[in-house]
Amino acid sequence: MVTFVLTTLPGLEAICAADAVDLGARQAVRLAPGYVRVEADAAFTWRANHAHPTAMRVLRFVGEGVADSLATLTRSAADVAWENHFDVTTAFAAAVTRLGEQPYRTLEAAAAIGMGVSARFHQAAGAWPRVDLKASPIVVRVLIVDEVAHFLVDLTGRRGLDKRAWRVADHPAPLASILASAMVRQAAWPNNGRAGVDGVRGATIGTSSGGLLLDPLCGSATILIEADHRARQRAVNLGRREFAFTHHLAHASEQAMDAWQAARDRLACNTSDRAGALMGNERDPARHAGALRNAAAAHLDPRRTAWRCGDFATLTRTDIGSDLDAVVTNPPWGHRMTSKKVSNRIFLQLQQQLDRWQPRRAVILVGDERFENLAPHREPTEVNVVRYGTTACRLVTYEWP
Repeated sequence: MVTFVLTTLPGLEAICAADAVDLGARQAVRLAPGYVRVEADAAFTWRANHAHPTAMRVLRFVGEGVADSLATLTRSAADVAWENHFDVTTAFAAAVTRLGEQPYRTLEAAAAIGMGVSARFHQAAGAWPRVDLKASPIVVRVLIVDEVAHFLVDLTGRRGLDKRAWRVADHPAPLASILASAMVRQAAWPNNGRAGVDGVRGATIGTSSGGLLLDPLCGSATILIEADHRARQRAVNLGRREFAFTHHLAHASEQAMDAWQAARDRLACNTSDRAGALMGNERDPARHAGALRNAAAAHLDPRRTAWRCGDFATLTRTDIGSDLDAVVTNPPWGHRMTSKKVSNRIFLQLQQQLDRWQPRRAVILVGDERFENLAPHREPTEVNVVRYGTTACRLVTYEWP
């Protein structure tokens, strides 16, 4: 078994861990805010990089040590067998994340780690590795929590897994793909009769229909596209070929490359056609057109996807149909695109529409508590705080009988 660390948005650790278990991890636990520690077989490298829907990076854990000073941090880095993971002729860079209190700054820590890695190679191979902060294929990532340093090597690369290839149409306030995917999992869609975040992938197996998922403010269609990937068990980054792990010693052989290709083939064959239906509504015609372009780039099945350009406040249950199961949406928060006055009006309209539509479950992403305060008569089933950039946004879940 190999120890991996997945990075995600702080607040999504439980969903990220559950997705890792879906991909074959034996164990997945929260390590720190935004970090999940995973035990899995070596092939998890390929499965997670291609198919994990809520991870930003896949990192391999290679050791830990004391980090109470720059001197001990350097010695701890020099104790790690870096020569087992990349060659001395390959340039590397060091990136540091600090949580808690340390008597040094982040740049000082990165320099100390670089010195330790270089010293290790000089001792083991008799040569000094080259440091390239801008274009190195190998990135040593170190998570320092209080006085403990967790040493990791990046298996993903400089472009994170959340940068999906299907996003061809821009939006002034795009929703992060991993957050959209987490919202769909929170909605437990497609529905197999169970509430909660468990079993979304398994729910599609042997199920002819999981009901309709509606996004009444669909923007660039991020939620709908991520929902389609989940429902059909499609690997979210299957078409990507550039990964950092191709520069690591464990993956450099021809045999390893053949195994990687076989893993991609298995993921491609795993796609299911038994899924629920999707419906997207967008008021702005230009953004509606952008949603259609993104949907085409993501290969959404047009037979299962309905689109409407209009005000969601005029969307009736008759327009939606009797098969509505979940509403998952991200209304404007009043931070960037609209004023708080306008967003309050949209929030109130959405609350009223939800009471009319009465889905089994609704998952709404908002920037603060205003959305809940506008409907004091209905208590959320669950509220999860997620750190999204500089905002502590709220993932609010409601249920109807």
